[in-house]
Order: sequence, then C-alpha cells, then structure tokens
Amino acid sequence: MMEAAVQRSVGSRHVGAGAAPRPLVPQASAVASQARRALRVLLAQRGGTMLLRLWSGGAELRIDCAVSGASADVTFSTRDDVVAAVLRALFPAFEAECSRCGATRARIACSGPAARPAAA
Repeated sequence: MMEAAVQRSVGSRHVGAGAAPRPLVPQASAVASQARRALRVLLAQRGGTMLLRLWSGGAELRIDCAVSGASADVTFSTRDDVVAAVLRALFPAFEAECSRCGATRARIACSGPAARPAAA
C-alpha cells in the first residue's frame, strides 16, 4: 500500500540515453524505511537532528525534530527531488509515528526542490 502511494507520487525516471523509465519504488522504499527509523529515534530522545546518506547516489536527508509537551515539529531537508516527493507522500505515516510517541499535535514540513516555486 505504501509503495503504491509512493509510486503514484514519484513515478518513474529515465536512466541513460534511450533507456526505458524504471520505477523508483525500491529507492522510495529505502528512503521511507530509513526516514521512519530515524524519526522514531529522534522522537524517543525527545528531539534532535540527524543527517542520513540515503544511497550510493549521494542523496542526503537532514531531519530536525523538536518535541515539546504534546507537540512535535519535524522538518525534513533534502536537495533531491525524488526524496522530497517520497517524504511528502509519507506525511500521514510520519504523523502516526509522532502520535505513537505521545504527540497529539505534529507539524511536519519538507524543504526540497519541489517546495520552491518553479522559475518563470
């Protein structure tokens, strides 16, 4: 189910000249599992920052988490458009992780290429 939502959100990417598009679900699944695991750790320690290198392509993800009382603020920062799209598709899952750790209010944001308006 998660993979289907991510696939609809992310789609496919052409790799190499004349190559057929290939689905990004394997990369998306890796991003999702690493981000969820890191978020669980940050929520358990009641906040912090974590920097992840996601795959050999060099994509990086920074997660900033602040927990105060019953609210959690989580910000994902990346320069990779695929990672940003995957994270945005998984916001409901991240909100569920926050509620499992006792946060009744979760504010989740993602800064990345798709967050900025396109140049005209």
